[in-house]
Amino acid sequence: MTCLSGRFLLLISGSREASPVMLEYTVAVVKRAAFRGWGVIVGDAEGVDAQVITTCKSLPLPFHVFGITTQPRNGGPLEPGQYTQIHGSYPDRDRAMCDVADRAIGIWNQRKIRCGTVLTIRAAARLEKPTDLIGFATGKPVRIGKHNWNERVCVP
Repeated sequence: MTCLSGRFLLLISGSREASPVMLEYTVAVVKRAAFRGWGVIVGDAEGVDAQVITTCKSLPLPFHVFGITTQPRNGGPLEPGQYTQIHGSYPDRDRAMCDVADRAIGIWNQRKIRCGTVLTIRAAARLEKPTDLIGFATGKPVRIGKHNWNERVCVP
């Protein structure tokens, strides 16, 4: 993670099943991070994570990918040093990303509450990191307050 040394680090977590609107929003978040001179931390899942990696590669934006396999599942190939394998489970990986991040944003389809996106944002919040959870139940981005991180905001 040498390329991220000394930078403010934004963790972007998101749903695997992402609508075109969610992916467009993801691109905007990554471009905003680039404009601010931040670095990006992301997992290696399909959907939002893969879009983050693709967008980071197209910009002059340092980023780092975390996974639990020897090679990233999505977004590869990566430059040497851009991928960290965490030995353990996906929740272990998510906690490792939260540990090094300065801020976290979740881009969530709101289909289920017990998903990696929400659990990652909760983990970051427990570490007292600034967090945002953006839901897309209506097809448009809506910031979801911490008091609503439960089943009431899920859609079928």
